[in-house]
Amino acid sequence: MAKNADISTQNAKEYLDDKAKELNASFEVNENGNILYRFS
Repeated sequence: MAKNADISTQNAKEYLDDKAKELNASFEVNENGNILYRFS
């Protein structure tokens, strides 16, 4: 997302975290430490 939006990875993470809260998304952390967001 960060690359496609031409923003920093930190800004992309903050945006996704905000949207996850706003839209009641769930998330999990995979074995590599990456966050996977699930929007219904």
